[in-house]
Amino acid sequence: MSKTTKTAWMSDGTVEENIHVFLPVMIAEYYKAGRIAAATEKVGPSLHRFRLKTKRFRYTLELFRELCGPTFGNRLDSLRPIQNALGDINDCVTARGLLSASTRKVAKSFLDKREKKKLEEFQFYWQHQFDKDGAEASWIRYVEKMRVKVG
Repeated sequence: MSKTTKTAWMSDGTVEENIHVFLPVMIAEYYKAGRIAAATEKVGPSLHRFRLKTKRFRYTLELFRELCGPTFGNRLDSLRPIQNALGDINDCVTARGLLSASTRKVAKSFLDKREKKKLEEFQFYWQHQFDKDGAEASWIRYVEKMRVKVG
């Protein structure tokens, strides 16, 4: 079996081999991006990029939900609050673009407060629930030891 890169899915590898090689790298990349996003002080393109990365991360992991047992589902579910807060922030940004200039002026205070609240929710959850000490290593150990039930 040949490996092209650690982040590329090996077309000649088994599902289990790919999970053990591909997912730890994906997790490490996700955590690196999350730490950068959580350190931001205001809403901007970096949060939108992380929102999209969170969607890709969660949906990629969802592909393996049935193969990896019930505790894997709990890990997937832990991504929802991140995805929801970032989605709410994106909704505020999108709403600004859809509103007329006069309506945008009236809604500015509301949108600013909601954006700030959702950014704080994301940052708090990321720091205290998702990226607490050992969380990244726990995710990586979990997928490296995971036994896939194929067939």
